[in-house]
Amino acid sequence: MKHQLKFGAVLLTIALLMTAAVAKTYTSKKGYSIAAPSGWTIQSNDSGNPEAIFIDKPINGIRPNINVVVTPSAKGQTLAQLKTQINSLYPRVFNSYKKLAQGNTKLGGVAGIYITAIHKMGSPKALLRMHQVFVLRKDSAYIFTCTSSDADYSKSDAAFKNALASVKWIKL
Repeated sequence: MKHQLKFGAVLLTIALLMTAAVAKTYTSKKGYSIAAPSGWTIQSNDSGNPEAIFIDKPINGIRPNINVVVTPSAKGQTLAQLKTQINSLYPRVFNSYKKLAQGNTKLGGVAGIYITAIHKMGSPKALLRMHQVFVLRKDSAYIFTCTSSDADYSKSDAAFKNALASVKWIKL
């Protein structure tokens, strides 16, 4: 009987832990859903950009976050054209910008491009790492940006990857 009670308590504890670890899914009116990392705060803004922001607790003074921007794209714009625009614009927009990686990817089964870079922001200037995924869908560009301090990026990397892997596209 004692063993059955202990086993039952273990099963109940596992069930509670699994329930606590389930992420909240954010579903946008703009045609996608994404699972927020467990324990992160969700802020949404249906009428502006970023459209959704997922924020973690600070790590060494910087709050890891994921934000989603949905913006109209130029008619007929291609990913190659978008990549050229990004490569031209970002070095002028971000302080101490340095591209670390760039290439093709898929997000929710839709072709996209990614860019990983570091740049400085804030006062005093903090070195941040951002990983962005861009998708063109219908007449919109979807930009998913994962940001953390460069030094602590690895602490949030799994949460970032899981959130991006959870993206699903919804019919508009």
